[in-house]
Amino acid sequence: MLCCVGGEISRAKKGIMAPDSIVNLRDCGGLPASDGRRLRYGRLYRAGDPSRTRAAARRQLQTLGLRTRVDLRSARERRGHELPLAGVRTVHLPIALAELTRKRLRGLLLKRDAAEAIAAVMASVYAEMVDLAIAPLGALLQLLLDPRSYPVLIHCRAGKDRTGLACAVIQLAVGVTPEAILQDYLCSNDAVALPVWLTALRLLSLGRFPTRNFEMLYAVQPRYLLAALERIGTVYGGVTAYLARGGFPEGGLARLQAQLLEG
Repeated sequence: MLCCVGGEISRAKKGIMAPDSIVNLRDCGGLPASDGRRLRYGRLYRAGDPSRTRAAARRQLQTLGLRTRVDLRSARERRGHELPLAGVRTVHLPIALAELTRKRLRGLLLKRDAAEAIAAVMASVYAEMVDLAIAPLGALLQLLLDPRSYPVLIHCRAGKDRTGLACAVIQLAVGVTPEAILQDYLCSNDAVALPVWLTALRLLSLGRFPTRNFEMLYAVQPRYLLAALERIGTVYGGVTAYLARGGFPEGGLARLQAQLLEG
């Protein structure tokens, strides 16, 4: 399927599924690195929460031959929404973003003409998420050094914010081009729809319900990810130093490239 970004076709995506399937499930393969290589297909997948879909949709995961599922949700989010998969190791690396987002957005979502303020809050949340994710992402990339971990599925709830940052950091670490990193991140907008109840409220309120506010929350925007990547660069001195803070071993990037890049 083609993934469109900013009105342009960015690249062929392998695995954006149908609406009754696991939300935002796709293969991370095919992205170009600056040295001319590409991410391998069939090694790294990303998605929203697979436990919130029909059993038939979840059976798609069996066809991927997964060995490891990395769950970035908090313990509170997982409660009542667990998904044991036969033969698949589940690794919990929680990034407590939901609580932070709720706190920062309190009082804004129902306020009229607050869309730009909400977008600014989301950018600041992404920047702070970088700090929250140091240990989880360090552990995640250490896991990816082990060839026995693959294929790997990374997911959170919608597969766009925490999973978006995690995948961007992995891509940055192995040398994927900045343009491709951003385009892959924005592909979540093709897969994550606004909840039906928001449309209903807008109709019932004769258009007065501030739907645009929620679009700033449910959609991804370039400024969100760029705020996170800028923090990694300016505060931590780049992705190598950032990952080192999370315990990723010195010299690990070459081994990671060997696992994830073709050739």
